[in-house]
Amino acid sequence: MARRALATPVATGTCPRPVPATPTPVPDLDDSSLLGPTPTPAPDPDAVVDPLLESMTAAAAANLQACWNAADWDAVTAILTPRFLQTAFGIDTPEMAEQAKALAALDLGPLRVETIGPVGIWSDGRGAVDVLYFRGRGNPVQAVAARWFLIAERGVVRFDEEVLLLAPPLGDRVTVGFAIADDLRPMQWNDPTGGQISRSPVTALHGANRGWLPHTFLLEGASGETLGILTLPPWRQSDLVLLDLPAGTYRLHDPATAGSELVLSVTG
Repeated sequence: MARRALATPVATGTCPRPVPATPTPVPDLDDSSLLGPTPTPAPDPDAVVDPLLESMTAAAAANLQACWNAADWDAVTAILTPRFLQTAFGIDTPEMAEQAKALAALDLGPLRVETIGPVGIWSDGRGAVDVLYFRGRGNPVQAVAARWFLIAERGVVRFDEEVLLLAPPLGDRVTVGFAIADDLRPMQWNDPTGGQISRSPVTALHGANRGWLPHTFLLEGASGETLGILTLPPWRQSDLVLLDLPAGTYRLHDPATAGSELVLSVTG
């Protein structure tokens, strides 16, 4: 199993100049669809983690936070691999300039990595850490619990994939579910009341992807600003968790699928 230890906060700092990525062996995964079905890695119980890898990973997380908050998207794309960008944000382009442009267009707000756990080694040769981070300008912020897989390239760690985990208890929660399929049916609310919920300290939009294609969902405010994002691989489900979502009307949609749009109404 992956090692368990107390998670630690990520230090604040300044964004360093990006280090050019160098080709290194990576997991043998099919690049034709980075979100397509792939063998699920498992923790390697016999692997010994180099302490240097722990410090490199902590530095990479601190650099990611600093560069994100400095809006240095070129530096951010030097820390995140194309697979991470696709699994976390649905950005599907190998060109770093296009990746940076897509991140800037999302305009998701400041990033704060609250905790990062110890590095574990997995059966595909990659390392991984469990993280909890918050992103947004406040009222609301998105809370994300995830496993970040990572690879090392000549002394530099790059985060290679994001796998969502169940968020820890963050307060009283209201959950509403929605689903999408690939047969051209529109997105649907799963709850009998549809997308009408009461205001709560924690709002969870539980998404289910019931098709063979990946989907990325955006929650937008009245002015079109992006408040949260959720990317689901085929046949997966997870939560888009928001803290302190005010009363109001919001748009939940998949920009890549015509007609995939729902209205969320928060009262109270």
